[in-house]
Amino acid sequence: AEACERWQQGLVWKCVRVRDRGVSAVMSRFLRAAGRVFQGLNEREWTGPFFFAQLADTQYGLQSAFEKTDPDVWKRERQNVLMAVEKINKLKPKFVVVCGDLVNAFPSPEDSARQQRQVADFKEDMDKIDKSIALVCLCGNHDIGDRPNAATISLYKTRFGDDYCAFHAGGVRCIVLNSQLHKDCSDAQHEAAEQDRWLERVLQEEPTPAFCLVFTHIPPFIEKHDEPAGYFNYDPVVRGRLLTQLRQANTKAWFCGHYHRNAGGHAGDLEVVITSAVGVTLKPSGTDPLGLKGFDGCECGPDTSGLRLVKVFREGVSHKWFPLSKLPDHVDVSTKTW
Repeated sequence: AEACERWQQGLVWKCVRVRDRGVSAVMSRFLRAAGRVFQGLNEREWTGPFFFAQLADTQYGLQSAFEKTDPDVWKRERQNVLMAVEKINKLKPKFVVVCGDLVNAFPSPEDSARQQRQVADFKEDMDKIDKSIALVCLCGNHDIGDRPNAATISLYKTRFGDDYCAFHAGGVRCIVLNSQLHKDCSDAQHEAAEQDRWLERVLQEEPTPAFCLVFTHIPPFIEKHDEPAGYFNYDPVVRGRLLTQLRQANTKAWFCGHYHRNAGGHAGDLEVVITSAVGVTLKPSGTDPLGLKGFDGCECGPDTSGLRLVKVFREGVSHKWFPLSKLPDHVDVSTKTW
């Protein structure tokens, strides 16, 4: 069985590499995460207040999966993203970060062709963001698989660059992590150990930043730092280790997606910020908030889908989530209020 699985993964890898050559025209900006840094964002000195935009779960194809309609149609997700792109180009944030689940199809043999088409459309749409605005993309469980391995991670890296990296924006250290290696590394133990060693080194690098921000797909917790494990959060042991490590490194906020709803809380002075989807959002069921029974239906449109704007000040951040239909025309970084 293991030999067969390795053969299938190799087949997916070879097939998708050939298909991906057709979208090389928009590849360059999506490969700036290289050598575990994000090329072009290296502002190590505090330069004054700024803002950035956080998106999560563009997830092309999720709506049709919920509705059990044509699996090769993701028109509504694309409409949302293009609306977000248009507003982002007017607002001119320092950078845009997309916190994972860029597409819905998994990197499995049966879904590889569909995933490649979704990736191509995602790149076509997101490449419309003004080239002066850095675009940072993260991997989610749909991008590299619920149980990633060396092959699925390598495939992601050919499309979007490093699966984890660091950069500096306005004197703030920003750390991008592959959260699936924290969620289930049973087939990627070597890769998970490498990320852990890398994170320890990065947090000790000089010069000391104003503070740190962290970006992942999966959140460490949904509401409380001591909540039990569930589908949408980390195992408590892994969570506790990372929260302690990041708090000691003066991390002010940890931005995530995955939940398709807004949520979050605090672990001491570290805030976990869970941002609802710019694609398909989930309607809470009122039960099982940590698991897959916690939602009942979905929505996808300008009044229910949106993104988060984050103001960054010397002492911390101020943020607000907006539905696409109510995004502002200007962000005033002279004040923390919205």
